[in-house]
Parts: sequence; structure tokens; C-alpha cells
Amino acid sequence: ITIYPTIYLISMTFYAYNPITYKNPVFIGIANYVNVLESIRFWNSIGVSALFSAGVVTIEFFLGLAIAHVLSGGVRFRRFFRTAFLLPMLVPPIVGIEWKLLYSDTFGVINPFLNIFGIEGPNWLGSPSIALLSIIISDVWMWTPFMMLVLLAGMEGIPREPIEAAQIDGASSWRIFRHVTLPMLGPVIVVALLLSLIHI
Repeated sequence: ITIYPTIYLISMTFYAYNPITYKNPVFIGIANYVNVLESIRFWNSIGVSALFSAGVVTIEFFLGLAIAHVLSGGVRFRRFFRTAFLLPMLVPPIVGIEWKLLYSDTFGVINPFLNIFGIEGPNWLGSPSIALLSIIISDVWMWTPFMMLVLLAGMEGIPREPIEAAQIDGASSWRIFRHVTLPMLGPVIVVALLLSLIHI
């Protein structure tokens, strides 16, 4: 199921053919690879993908870590907030339509809101200078809850003894988080970052 399609897919890259009819393929060797590596559009796509991945993973990690840290501290209505934060991740098709409507020049609410303050809203999805940022924002809004959930599970699995010992020694909350919580959370952080990169 996996090996044959993979081999067949790789073999197809050495042929030139009509991608619609796939008739009379002609063997051309590595010409397709040469064309791709010489294509400016290919390298631009690589750069945009790398920028998107770096921006999304970084923002989602720090936001997820901050929210997980707050929720792990015994905040009131903790279960309610945990459920509320997970809602964007539970309805992904609706999230895409929702953000498309929010960014719309005709039906959106973002630009009219900015107009109240005398700011002319940009073409969020049509402008080359801001389209990537717009997509990053929507992806962060959708997948930060996943990062938060993984990190929160890791924090709840940390033994209380080292933290209590640090508190007895007079360590501040920041020092406890920096020198106790984060090092013990290391393996979970690696898993969370890998999963975040995979879903992109």
C-alpha cells in the first residue's frame, strides 16, 4: 500500500507527460529536477514555506506555553477556559470560512472596525505584502490550543517535589519556571514542536 505508490511516484519524476491525460510519457532523466532547481518560483515557494513554518511554530509555541502556564496555576474556571481554547481546533473547516469572511472587503468586520479609527484596512488576502501574515494569524488562532494542550499535559505530569523544594528555598516564580519547569518539560516541548511542524 505504501511502498509501491512511493516507488511509482519517484519513477514518474523521470518522465515528461501530459498531467491531464498521462499519455505517451517520455523518459527525460533528471531534467525535471534540473528545471525545478533552476526555477525562481520553486525557491520562492521554499522561502515562503520556511517563513510561514518558522513564524507559525514560534508564535504558537510561546502563546501555548504562556496559556498552559497560566492554566496550570490553578486559575478559576480552569475547565471552562480549557474547553473554550480548544474550540477553534475542533471545527477546522468552519475556521477557514470564518477567517475568509473576516478578511473580506465586502462582508468582513476587520476593515470596517479599522475604519472607525480612521485606518484604511488592507486587502488581507490579496496583497503580497500582508497575505502571508494574514494566513499566519488564522493558523495561530486555530492551532495554538493544540500546543497549549500538549504543554499543559506535560506541566501537569511534572512532579511537585522539585517545585516545592524551590519554593522553600525562596526561589521566585520566574526562577522556578526557568530552572525547574522548563528543563523538566524539555521532552514534551520537542514533541509539541515536531507535531506542530508535521501538521503544517
